Amino acid sequence: MSGSGFRDLPSDLVRKVVSFSSAKASAFHKTLAFEYRNLFDIIPSLQFTNIHGDAEGDDFVEFVARISLLDATTRINEVVIEYDVPSDVCQDHLNRLGSFLDEVARRGITKLRIRIKADSNTFPCEIFNAKTMRNLEIGENLRVTSLPQNASFPMLDSLKLHSVQFDTPPGQTCVFKKLFSACPVLDSLDIHDVKWGLWKWGGEIASPSLSVLWIVNTDTALANDDHTRLVFNTPKLELLYYRDYVPHSYGVVHLESLIIAQLSLHLRMNQAFDATRLIQGLSNVTTLKLWSADTLTVFSLFRHAIPMFPNLTELEVNPGNGQECWDFFPALMDKSPKVKIFSLTGYLHQAGCQCLKGYSFLRNSNLEEVYLQIYDRNCLSGISHFLKKCSCLRLMEITSEIEEGKERNRMVRDLKRMYKKSDGCIVRFGAATI
Repeated sequence: MSGSGFRDLPSDLVRKVVSFSSAKASAFHKTLAFEYRNLFDIIPSLQFTNIHGDAEGDDFVEFVARISLLDATTRINEVVIEYDVPSDVCQDHLNRLGSFLDEVARRGITKLRIRIKADSNTFPCEIFNAKTMRNLEIGENLRVTSLPQNASFPMLDSLKLHSVQFDTPPGQTCVFKKLFSACPVLDSLDIHDVKWGLWKWGGEIASPSLSVLWIVNTDTALANDDHTRLVFNTPKLELLYYRDYVPHSYGVVHLESLIIAQLSLHLRMNQAFDATRLIQGLSNVTTLKLWSADTLTVFSLFRHAIPMFPNLTELEVNPGNGQECWDFFPALMDKSPKVKIFSLTGYLHQAGCQCLKGYSFLRNSNLEEVYLQIYDRNCLSGISHFLKKCSCLRLMEITSEIEEGKERNRMVRDLKRMYKKSDGCIVRFGAATI
């Protein structure tokens, strides 16, 4: 081929090349030569919205039928479907949706966002063979029971699952595991409001490429969703946001590359569980955020499992309004010699509990910055210990929900009494420097 490259190709061959390209790549091809700009079309986005009965069911039939009228070389970049399927045509429309997804998969689609509510909630599997797909978002209350034999997402970078359930038929390979096997370059996985206990799967999140994982289960009804075991086989994971009910146990936990972990764990009533492997799997993080009162409970119950944190430099605790026991905290600080920044939103627990008595664990700390968002004056005793015992402390910033008035002025006076400027630490209360 001469130096002009793509421009030397005949029109029929250009159409053939484009038929195997993503919509994004096709857009690039159109810029190569003016004479080829009219050989094929690119549709940036196809969108259909019918929620809460806002449109007639016939509109969906017309929407999916239009694709058959397009020229064979027309590429489609994005599809967005939000549809509450009428019960009387449910199965028919899901079948039509399957044919539609099969067609867009062949037209270079790179992004699909689909939210379907239907009586028959089995999601069509045709889209799981879109070779050009980069971003996929599916929901909600859908079941995935099978994948095509040749399922392949060689370019899929981001996957979002909202209230999706994976069911593996008896004797077959786990559908969820098969999906991961089809995604060799998956970078980000976002799982929202799933009922793990209803899944028929192996209990394993496994991906050699995944670097970002969000698990967010906010529905209180999931408190009754009982799942026994969870495995994190994600050796390249760098960010974990984990807000969920704790399973009975954790299997293998491969989090060797983890940099940032934020845990907002929740416990069921009288639940028996073992979080040893999860806690030990966090040992390489540089930033650890412990949110929710139950997270503190988990760390307290399994404080014997707290490993060395040789890389941890930033620690954040946010128990909310809860006043849970902090008896895990001395062990965590002792095993985190490089922590420089500590942030707290809530209470430094002390009333009626000796878990932090004397704060002696602070004497060996290397804390340089402390950020406190407190609710009342009961935290002053803990603040005093930080100021007196942290020899490396250079900055303390305090914000409070206490309104302007006598109580707030009293707190400022108390802070001034316990603070010595000669210590070399800057103390700020709100916008003012003490």
